Amino acid sequence: MPPAKAVGRVCYHYCSLRCYNSNMNVIIEKNRQKIIPQSHFCSVLFRNILVAGLIFVVLLVPANANNTQKEVWVIKQQTDHFGPVTLYIADDGIKFVANGGDLTIIACKPSWKVVAFNKPENLAFETSLNDWPRSGLKIFKGRGEMLTGTKSTFYDPILKTKCQQFEVKLHGAYYGNNEPVFFRAAEKKQLASMRLKCATDVVMSEEVKKVVTGLYTLPYCGGFPTELANLTTDGGATYIYRTLSILKNKADTSLFTYPTGYKVTEERMDVLVSKKQKKRFEEFIDAFTEPNK
Repeated sequence: MPPAKAVGRVCYHYCSLRCYNSNMNVIIEKNRQKIIPQSHFCSVLFRNILVAGLIFVVLLVPANANNTQKEVWVIKQQTDHFGPVTLYIADDGIKFVANGGDLTIIACKPSWKVVAFNKPENLAFETSLNDWPRSGLKIFKGRGEMLTGTKSTFYDPILKTKCQQFEVKLHGAYYGNNEPVFFRAAEKKQLASMRLKCATDVVMSEEVKKVVTGLYTLPYCGGFPTELANLTTDGGATYIYRTLSILKNKADTSLFTYPTGYKVTEERMDVLVSKKQKKRFEEFIDAFTEPNK
């Protein structure tokens, strides 16, 4: 259809169909000119421009909103040292959160500096990514020889991920966390083996692998470490850590933001142990060392 043409105060539009103009009460035959008031033509044009603008805004806003979010693995674990912990893993960053948010360990691009931050004390332990695997916080007592143990693969229906498992026979030769010898002897238990599980579906960048190595004191095991357990001869198990859930979710890009304004410490224990925990430990020691009256 030919375009409309404005002349003076009216607009001429060439019609190829029989049409009615209710405003002017005339019937315009095929291939005749239809006279439309210019004000009506302008209002229609304005309405079309407005609709096009609204469509553009609707399409544009979600795109910009998505730019502030990224996909991350959200991993929740129960540990013998900290209790519940949460890890956030993306290609360009990793964050470990423990002690109800009082302790965070973060590393991200571009620097990949590793910062362990004690929020209540406003203290941080800093190290480079290359130094981190050997100077990490030594939180979990992973063992390199675990990777030489009997290897098997399986699907974990609870975590909904493919896993690798390594098991090393110990025959009572190794004692893990929170397993004093006298407790186990009293219960007539002996260590049978140590078991490591890792989720192979959790794909990590090379930088994130280094952070995980320092965090779990364990060489890369083919995936993310989900469980480290000591198994006893009576069929029991004690967990150094075990994973409760693995989910992929959206998170704001600000999640991987380094803390600022903190004091730097060279002592790892300054960030691992809060003042409240130190005081509780000192009171425990004092109860056994207080002189007899």
